[in-house]
Amino acid sequence: MKYVLALFTICNVLALPPCNEDILMKYLANMQIINPEMIINLSTLDSLPKLCDKIAENLNQLSTYLQSCTPFEHSLFTKLIQGVDTLYNKLCTNTKFARDFINHHNCLHTSRDAFVACNGPEDWIENSNNEIICDSYKRILNCYYNETLAHCGNLAAKNMAELTTEVINSVLVIKCDNINQTYKGVLETDSGGSIATFQLKMLVSILILKFSLTMSLYFN
Repeated sequence: MKYVLALFTICNVLALPPCNEDILMKYLANMQIINPEMIINLSTLDSLPKLCDKIAENLNQLSTYLQSCTPFEHSLFTKLIQGVDTLYNKLCTNTKFARDFINHHNCLHTSRDAFVACNGPEDWIENSNNEIICDSYKRILNCYYNETLAHCGNLAAKNMAELTTEVINSVLVIKCDNINQTYKGVLETDSGGSIATFQLKMLVSILILKFSLTMSLYFN
């Protein structure tokens, strides 16, 4: 619902009174959102259609409220709302990404507990040190990719990495350098390395099996 994002700009132009952040927090609390990781983890809930309906309901109510006030542009609540809006546009619209993502959703839902390990440090997006923010971002991105790769395969991992990147980018006030390179490097290096390791293990297993059969025939 890019309409919500457009309202942020319109409200600033109209110079409406400031929004009550407690009210903004209420909408986020309804979706159990306190950080970008929780936004990403919504994608692993048991039913994407139900998730999309719930997000749409909250964003529609929020849109109505935003017509009467101006949100603080760099407020944590404002940025998290933008993150939810990004998630909605990625998963709840008729796009190729949404159609691809739903193909892996059952596996992501089954493996959802694994993503607890991907939580960043507490309040990392509000840290005053940009380097710490960007380092946390990269670790979170790598974690979501690696956990998805381990449980659901390469295609699902690519989708999760793309979703993670776009959600976090929409939430952060700063821009982290080399995220695209890190993202591509993760996809190429990790997926290739994992496949190579798997193939090597299979080869060793086959050789051991052949050796065992040969020795068994020889002694019998």
